[in-house]
Amino acid sequence: MEKVIKVVVGLYGTNCYLLKENKEVIIIDPGKEANKIISNISKDEKVVGIILTHGHFDHIDAVDDLVDYYKCDVYMNFKDKEMLNHKLNSAYGYFGKVKSEVKPLKENDFVLGSFKLEIISTPGHSDGSILIKYKNHLFTGDTLFKNSIGRTDLITGNNKKMYQSINLIKTLDPNLKVYPGHGEITTLKEELRYNPFYR
Repeated sequence: MEKVIKVVVGLYGTNCYLLKENKEVIIIDPGKEANKIISNISKDEKVVGIILTHGHFDHIDAVDDLVDYYKCDVYMNFKDKEMLNHKLNSAYGYFGKVKSEVKPLKENDFVLGSFKLEIISTPGHSDGSILIKYKNHLFTGDTLFKNSIGRTDLITGNNKKMYQSINLIKTLDPNLKVYPGHGEITTLKEELRYNPFYR
């Protein structure tokens, strides 16, 4: 049976998630503190990949250390790729720091190890922001938080696109468990009822 472990890392309290099943692990948004993340993965578990929900620095800063340690691949929506290459401000005036090779993550079905994921494009917080759906789990990055949404005033952020993404998320199964990039875990049903941006 699948298991999700939340590891809060870095100055901005980024939620890094470890999605585990059948001794395989996907690391989602390793924003900092690689050793803390590694300590939550046992020696008999295999890391099959790292997925980034978007390119902001507080979600990517441990990538290189983890790639060096696990020799795994990294995936993201390439609309945010320039944020990793020091060509574009990633957030708050900081630049991305990923030097490892990154592979493109396309929308819809995506298989990584034994995980069959659904990748949903949700631009707004950044142009390359995505959701990752696995069974009844929905990893939302900085698109959806408990009782709030991500800001749209950073580089490639777009208020109109954010509201289009909100309307898309409203169509998803309300029973999904929501794992945001910061803050508390919630459910889509709760957000549809209490989140002022979803009413």
